[in-house]
Amino acid sequence: MRMIFEKDNTVRSIAFSLLFPVGSIYETKQNTGLTHLVEHLLFRGIGQPIDLYDFCERRGVYIHAKTGKNFLEISFFCRKEILIETVELIHKMLHCFSYTETDLSTEKKIILAELSEQEIGNDDAIINRLWKNGKFANDILGDEKSLRGITLSKIIRFKKKMLSLDGAIFLFGNFDDEQREYIQALFSQELPPLQGKSNPSTDSAQKPRKEIKFICDDYDDCDVYYAFPMIFPKEQKQVGLLCMQMLQSVLFHGDTAYIKEYLREKQGAVYDVFSRLEIIENEAVLLFRIKTQRDELCSTVSTVERLLREFVFNERFLTYIKAFFCDNLELAYDNFKEYVSLWIDRYVTFGDSVSPKEQAEILKAVSLEEYNNVYRKMLKNKCFYCFGNISKSDEARIRKLLK
Repeated sequence: MRMIFEKDNTVRSIAFSLLFPVGSIYETKQNTGLTHLVEHLLFRGIGQPIDLYDFCERRGVYIHAKTGKNFLEISFFCRKEILIETVELIHKMLHCFSYTETDLSTEKKIILAELSEQEIGNDDAIINRLWKNGKFANDILGDEKSLRGITLSKIIRFKKKMLSLDGAIFLFGNFDDEQREYIQALFSQELPPLQGKSNPSTDSAQKPRKEIKFICDDYDDCDVYYAFPMIFPKEQKQVGLLCMQMLQSVLFHGDTAYIKEYLREKQGAVYDVFSRLEIIENEAVLLFRIKTQRDELCSTVSTVERLLREFVFNERFLTYIKAFFCDNLELAYDNFKEYVSLWIDRYVTFGDSVSPKEQAEILKAVSLEEYNNVYRKMLKNKCFYCFGNISKSDEARIRKLLK
């Protein structure tokens, strides 16, 4: 397993994470939810879950696991004195294969309860639609039919395969060299390595993906979505995806973001503006939403269209990016847990192990021209979706505005 570590004697805690390249985008329709179900069963790897929680409570260990579209993460924070004891517990959990039918049935019931409370929003539906790889739409939790078809034998086969994949170990904080070496040896490959999961995207040239959709419902207010799907060749991935992150910030996200600030000051819409950026490897979808009343729909779309046309990434925005994401790094990542989380998030989304400090250095070297090149490509891929009780005349006016 690849080990990524950073020693820091100024903190008293140690953060440990294991990441495996599995998740919903690698599952078939018949076994969606398999990775997430395995995550649940991991906590039965030393008996009943209460045994694990008791272990953690008595030692002050914070432990959690998470399943994503393309990863399974097992993490904990602890004191230096109990690092090895806790790591050995994780190792035991991973190598446990003695689950019972009762264990499986219990965890399935818990996940089915989660499913009953889950709501799929319009933004999820749009992103699932635009993602190049159709399996991105696979639900992390799975569905009732797929969960009922997952057997103990499937769980065991999956876990053995997962342990043979080339995952990653993250170790941060006040550890010593002997502890690091022991951990690396403990999690060395014990099975012949399989070929790692391939990137669900491709590096083929991306054709413009413009789309305009109106979805009628009975609500008087309207949800307007702008979506920008992008795929970057490998040689442009690092800078291209960083540019998209920064463009989201300066256009939609921050309090003084270009479009958000205008809509707030001129239309009082600050609480109805939302943006989201999904990234896996070299593919991304940036989504922006504004909620507006039906009688203001056309004027709002007209305003946003004008703002998008007029926007140029200039020195003002470059200064803001460098101040907040580079010069202000120590303040931004002052919290140890936040620092660790951001590094791991970058690993699972970008597919590299660049630290926040290294990312800041990359950002400093990105030029205005590179930002504007990415922005122009985004506009070529601009998609539009509107949910609401929309009249035919308003729909026709908006289609004309979007040309």
